[in-house]
Amino acid sequence: MAVSQVGSTTTIYYVTNGANSASTSSMTSTSSMTSASSATSVSSTTLKVGSASTTSSATAISSTTLYASATAKTTCSTTVTYSGSSSTAKVSSTTVATVEATSTNKTGASASTTASTTATVTSSATLQNKINDSILRIKAELDKETGIYIPPYYPTNASSTALNYAMAGLMVDIGKGSSEEDSIKYAKVVLQEMNFYEKDEMEIVAGKLSGEYNDNLEQSVRRFQTMFQLPITGKIDEETWKEIHKQLYDGYAIKRENNKQVLTEALSSIEDENGIKLVEERYYTEESINDLLDTITEFGIDDDKELQVFLAQALHECLGDQDGVENGNRDWEHAGAGALQLTGELNYMSFAVYEMLRENPEMQGYEYISEGKIKNLDFVFNASSDGNDVEDNYYGAIMVAKDLGIDIKKYTDILDVGKTYVAENYFWKSAGFFWMSNKIGQRIEGVTVEEGMIKSTEKINPNEKEESWDIYQKRLGKIKYIKDVSNILEGMQW
Repeated sequence: MAVSQVGSTTTIYYVTNGANSASTSSMTSTSSMTSASSATSVSSTTLKVGSASTTSSATAISSTTLYASATAKTTCSTTVTYSGSSSTAKVSSTTVATVEATSTNKTGASASTTASTTATVTSSATLQNKINDSILRIKAELDKETGIYIPPYYPTNASSTALNYAMAGLMVDIGKGSSEEDSIKYAKVVLQEMNFYEKDEMEIVAGKLSGEYNDNLEQSVRRFQTMFQLPITGKIDEETWKEIHKQLYDGYAIKRENNKQVLTEALSSIEDENGIKLVEERYYTEESINDLLDTITEFGIDDDKELQVFLAQALHECLGDQDGVENGNRDWEHAGAGALQLTGELNYMSFAVYEMLRENPEMQGYEYISEGKIKNLDFVFNASSDGNDVEDNYYGAIMVAKDLGIDIKKYTDILDVGKTYVAENYFWKSAGFFWMSNKIGQRIEGVTVEEGMIKSTEKINPNEKEESWDIYQKRLGKIKYIKDVSNILEGMQW
């Protein structure tokens, strides 16, 4: 039910048992006034699905005193989407009310006043609506591309839908050289919907997807596997298929688009007491925000508190710097670099080995000539602090990579080129690696944001409190600026 008093356009979508219906009402009122007058707009919307209901209201009030004759016009537009899903993800719908008044004053001059108010209402069910639409788009695209029948999609039963695809014979292991064209097209359609796959030039010209497991698909799969901590093979096996569907039905792509907007707004809004922006613009470009989103996904920074502490530490370290390199030791080849200032030769080595093993899983478990064995990624994070294990792991990994014919330049450049290479190519990722390798997320579990800042500082720079009390206090103070935009960051969808 929607009630509009003056100039209101309201659209309500009901989603019940997979059916959509929409109702629209519109009314605009214009009045002429010859003395003092006021214009008021009130819009109230109540939505009901099954036994659940939610109410949102926005009120815009504009009062204008007119001395002669005037025409006042008030317009209010409300759009709310809602479904009966039990999904817990946060999605916002927006109500905007605008009041305009044009009047003639005592001297005959014309004056115009506009007031605009935006209210945000959080609805968990909007996400499920968007996921439903996404699945329906995939089904329609797949029907067109393959010509095979896929049983209908039922929004309330995602597991049945996945089973339908499996029964259609699409979810089989595929990779370079595979001949299962329908399965390859299905993978492309799904990964395209999730913003991982982009058509190659031949597909763009042809206007349709090919059944070839091309380079674009392999790179898309590798990126997906990197993001979700899977072995990076570039092939789609059972484990990768399962993760693809999990992320699809969790609304990964929809959440990511929302989170991109949230992070951009938050970082661009951080200011000090004098209104001076504290974050360099280069750190909230679309490319940088995408890298940040990749990082928090890959390294498990997955709740509001942990994100706030992570960003506060980055704000202290270098988000106000021009190039992401530590100012105090710029002549040192392995000076602090990246969002959390990865520092020192051993940390650079560990990060290089992490990158090698993540991108080349065939290296894991491979015995090398010097000492020991590369078992899995855990050894990167559990190397002893005296440096012997770290160096053995690094040079051993280089030998393994060479034996396997892997191009090692991008990994050795982390150490050999040093700080500028890390800052330019791994600004956010090096920070995520440092965060995970020091288990900072675990350290701040069950505490407040402020306590989390203290605990993370104890790990990031344990000597700061004793040796540089002023710097220590400044670091802790950065959480205030992040909390100032916490209302924006709370819009993140995990």
